[in-house]
Amino acid sequence: LEKWTRVYIRCLTILGEAKDDKMLPTALELFFNNPSYKLLLKNFGYLKRFVDQYKFGEKIVSELTQDRFAFPFHISYLYKLAAYSRDGVDELKQTALEESLNRQAHWYRRMSALFCLSTFALTNSDLEKIKSVIRNDSTPLVLRATYVVLCQCSGVNLQNMLDHVSYFNAPHQDYLRRYFFRLRKDEQFGRKILSEIKGANIQKADFIFKLHQLDLLKSNRRLRREFREVIEKKIAECTEEWDRLKTRLYKIRDSFVENP
Repeated sequence: LEKWTRVYIRCLTILGEAKDDKMLPTALELFFNNPSYKLLLKNFGYLKRFVDQYKFGEKIVSELTQDRFAFPFHISYLYKLAAYSRDGVDELKQTALEESLNRQAHWYRRMSALFCLSTFALTNSDLEKIKSVIRNDSTPLVLRATYVVLCQCSGVNLQNMLDHVSYFNAPHQDYLRRYFFRLRKDEQFGRKILSEIKGANIQKADFIFKLHQLDLLKSNRRLRREFREVIEKKIAECTEEWDRLKTRLYKIRDSFVENP
């Protein structure tokens, strides 16, 4: 690494731990324009710390839609930062949807696009399009990401998706099947996860990993009272600037109410 890079990475580490945003413009510029893997990881980790304060969605869409060469791992990290960002940008959702359905795209890009999609409140039409990935793809990590997105289904559609994981998949999906089943059916495990979600800091970027858990817990009939309490608490904790996250939580709550 060049000398400036070593110093820069060390500075980002210190500033990130202090949640100091002095280097935000520089980190964002390098994140978009420098695909050096070590720099990319460090800039990504630094920028991720500020998703509760800054909106990155529109800038990321602008980069994703440029017609120029980019390494698959670089595009993948753009989608990953977009997933953590909390601003609702419709063009970002559409771009991620098109990427996830593009069978010519690199599997790593598609997996990350699906990860980004999982943070949006998707319509039934969107979910139907995503189901086609299961029929047409055999890449394990793409399929796994697809199933996580399809957890947004409700009622009979959710049950059909879970049956598909159970009966029509390879052994490498067995862990996912058992994990999904426990969230939907196991009272003790579900109560433990709900307790973790209830105490989780919604300002932290990694809270988005709780969304698919809530998608499945909404249909755990033994925990309806606890679930309602937790989902209402998390909606109340959202700020007005987090429109994507808030809309996503509202969709989970509405689906829960509609499917007693």
